[in-house]
Amino acid sequence: MERIEGLGPKRAPRVHRSVAEKRQIVELSLQPGMSVARATQTAGVNANQVFKWRQDYRSGLLLESMLKWRCHHLLPRRLQPAPSILTYQREHRLALSVAQTLLCFA
Repeated sequence: MERIEGLGPKRAPRVHRSVAEKRQIVELSLQPGMSVARATQTAGVNANQVFKWRQDYRSGLLLESMLKWRCHHLLPRRLQPAPSILTYQREHRLALSVAQTLLCFA
């Protein structure tokens, strides 16, 4: 949907924060006497986002080494070559001959 110039509020561009920035904001919000609202106003972040980051922080997801580990382990270590079309045809022919043999004895 296209935005008509002059109508509606303009959105601010998205800010992609580093893990270190997220961790710093979360640690600020976890300090005694500091509310999440005050921490979000200081950092210019939505409170809902900070609550999500706090969950990630408590579960250990805001560690840079953990994020690198998770991304590294999502990739396969060894790729298996795809079976060739000849292998597929050979297996299909074998299954077909077995089915025909079974029909003959039925």
